[in-house]
Amino acid sequence: MKCLITFDMDGTLYSLDAVIPAVYEIQIDFLKVKKGWTRDKAVAYFNENCVFPFVSEKSRSATRLFQEAGFDLQEWNEFRAARFPFDAVVKSPAISESLMDGFSKLGLCVLVTSNSQKNTEKILGKIGVDTTAFNRIVCNDTALSGRAFSKKDIFKTLLDEYSLQPYQAFSIGDRYVTDIEPMLKLGGNGVLVSAPESLNNVLKDMSNGSLVTCEAYRCFPSAEIVSESLRGE
Repeated sequence: MKCLITFDMDGTLYSLDAVIPAVYEIQIDFLKVKKGWTRDKAVAYFNENCVFPFVSEKSRSATRLFQEAGFDLQEWNEFRAARFPFDAVVKSPAISESLMDGFSKLGLCVLVTSNSQKNTEKILGKIGVDTTAFNRIVCNDTALSGRAFSKKDIFKTLLDEYSLQPYQAFSIGDRYVTDIEPMLKLGGNGVLVSAPESLNNVLKDMSNGSLVTCEAYRCFPSAEIVSESLRGE
């Protein structure tokens, strides 16, 4: 069956455990510079908008929040790129050329990340994933819609460009609000992973045509409906 498989990058293809605290401080520093806020005020603002210094299903993208607040995207990308803790990005043994090749045999694979193109290419290099593993890579500064970065808009544009129906699309990510919900709103499917290692389970079950919520991942809207989508029913 022809299908669209979109991947989140941060927290999905590599663990954020060692990265997210430093990135959170970069985000705070950006607000301190741009708004003249104290750290406490910046933290309160992030808490109100679900931007946290830890991994959470409810987490929102700080990049999307900054865009909504009217900050210049290029300025934020350059600020983050100059301070990003690339040395803390650790490759997972689960992420391999054969893993990504397995997904590519199931459908069109597109990486959709709120990171910048420059950061994305550096991170992929660190974790050993070639850009050619994806049919397309969409970053915050190469978004298809030309508007503020929105995964829902990007997913909709991809479905239209590839002439696919929502039930033929699967979004794989580690955050429900950011990665899964936008696809569900379009009528597609979501796979919420707990760690990069979960992708091995996802690939195995997708290849067998039956995604079943387990310890490694949760599927949406339901195991039965997602499995029907895989079989094209």
